[in-house]
Amino acid sequence: MIEQGLRLEECAGGWTLAGSSAGQFVLVDEYLAYLADRNYSPKTVRAYGYDLSVVVGREHVDGRGDDGDAAEVPAGLS
Repeated sequence: MIEQGLRLEECAGGWTLAGSSAGQFVLVDEYLAYLADRNYSPKTVRAYGYDLSVVVGREHVDGRGDDGDAAEVPAGLS
């Protein structure tokens, strides 16, 4: 189950997380801005943003990731 309040929105020519818990995931917004600054395609930045919103939404709802336990992070994401 993904939290209904977390979504991806276009903002000032880039993409950002929005919703009631978006403030907890500022690092995602910074990463998306970094990709845009590196001239990644806007569609690529949007796709990355959507994928990250799904990942952080699941972690937020399930309560994972809050304790900093690196053992729960999939090998490709650490």
